Amino acid sequence: MKADGNKCIGFLKVGFKQLFIRGRGGEMVEMKPLSVLDFYVDATVQRGGFGRILFDAMLDHMQSKPAMIAYDRPSHKLMGFLAKHFNLRSYVPQNNNYVVFDDYYSTEKTISSTKMP
Repeated sequence: MKADGNKCIGFLKVGFKQLFIRGRGGEMVEMKPLSVLDFYVDATVQRGGFGRILFDAMLDHMQSKPAMIAYDRPSHKLMGFLAKHFNLRSYVPQNNNYVVFDDYYSTEKTISSTKMP
């Protein structure tokens, strides 16, 4: 996303990752979800709606839902963003530092899996 000429105000990197995630009941689940690998919005434009525009464009392009995505080492700011905009809060901490929200497991059966390239 660009503004003010050639200044980059944000970017969002996603990809599919093979993960082993421990579920709420302690079981290991192997999955290959769409993953947010990096999400950045310049501090000078944060809280201006640009992050939401960028995130919504990614969701539309990837035909996915926020609960169906794994998040690689999300910052406190990203966790706040996901809680505020998508009500994503509950998850089991993982050794690999990925966050897969509990909603993934309830949404998984009602939403077709994200298309893989």
